[in-house]
Amino acid sequence: MGTTVSFRPSRLLLSCLSYFTFSIYVHHACALSFNLSFSDTQRPNNLDTLIHCTGEAYFDANTLQVSRNRRDQSSTYSTGRAQYTQTMRLWDRTTSEMASFTTTFSFQITPDPSTNRFGDGINDAAYNVSTAVDLRSYLPEDVLVGFSASTGKAGEQHQILSWSFSSTLEPTTPPPQVRRKVGTTLIAILVPLLVLLACAAVGLLLWRRHKKRQSSETSDDSDDHEQDYRAELERGVVASGPR
Repeated sequence: MGTTVSFRPSRLLLSCLSYFTFSIYVHHACALSFNLSFSDTQRPNNLDTLIHCTGEAYFDANTLQVSRNRRDQSSTYSTGRAQYTQTMRLWDRTTSEMASFTTTFSFQITPDPSTNRFGDGINDAAYNVSTAVDLRSYLPEDVLVGFSASTGKAGEQHQILSWSFSSTLEPTTPPPQVRRKVGTTLIAILVPLLVLLACAAVGLLLWRRHKKRQSSETSDDSDDHEQDYRAELERGVVASGPR
């Protein structure tokens, strides 16, 4: 009697969650470090403020569910995203330095409960793919990190039990371009002000010289008039003398 082997893909709780979601964020970014457990007994009280869930991602009793996983609903055609709310400095525009970061996360893999099969095919083949990507060409300086998952016609479950992350790049303080901008602004203000003050000083000097010249001319005219008057007076006295 022959043996029938089923090649149906097994349903895993996790598929391809080694994916980081990077997004533009406007808040101040810096080196990032955290260690989170999503179980009820170990999760922090402010977990909802640390991890932002969108789509159909949510927290249940012991895990972070990145896609839909409810008994009364199908897990097909589901999308979700969970990201840490604090931004990370991925690279520095001034120095072009890239951040160094490490991350680990734990999850549970559960095979298809169906027993009508010979094997599940797990670890039958291994593939390694590597490539170098300069993230500075594709991503902004400040990014968010997180998980993203989706399902299609085949149902899957994507559950994260714990997650830790650490990066090392600190922002430049203060940025040199800010200093240059401040210096340029001061020059743009001070130079016109100094020119205006110099023009005012020259104008005041010319005005004082003009007033002084006018005063000198007035004094000269007065002396001339006095001399003429005295000459006429003397001529009158001589003309009216004894005969």
